Amino acid sequence: MIDAPPSFGLLTLNALVAVREVLVPLQTEFYALHGMTRLFKTVEMVQKRLNKKLEVTGIVATRCDLRRNLDKDVLEQVRGHFKKLVYETVIRPNVALAEAPAHGKTIFDYAPDSAGAEDYKLMAKEFLGR
Repeated sequence: MIDAPPSFGLLTLNALVAVREVLVPLQTEFYALHGMTRLFKTVEMVQKRLNKKLEVTGIVATRCDLRRNLDKDVLEQVRGHFKKLVYETVIRPNVALAEAPAHGKTIFDYAPDSAGAEDYKLMAKEFLGR
């Protein structure tokens, strides 16, 4: 498993060449939808030229607050377009998720009882069930 940066530089390209599957974390905001288009074009280019086995196998909504209309609308659009690729589990906004890396810890070590840890446990179960 490789956690690549959210840019389309050399590190991300190398990661796409090295793996078979891509799990996309998608922040439920308008501009993130445009980034998805670019990501899928990049994956298509990598498939054609460098890694024929590469495929996007999942999309996970992150920082998703379903109390906000924007988040609900973006998630609905993504689910409508990408169908079964989109995980049912959403990762809610959580301060502990932002704090954990600053302390050099995973969310499970930093705040194991937090909403963020709970969401990632659910996402992991869904991932393993696919």
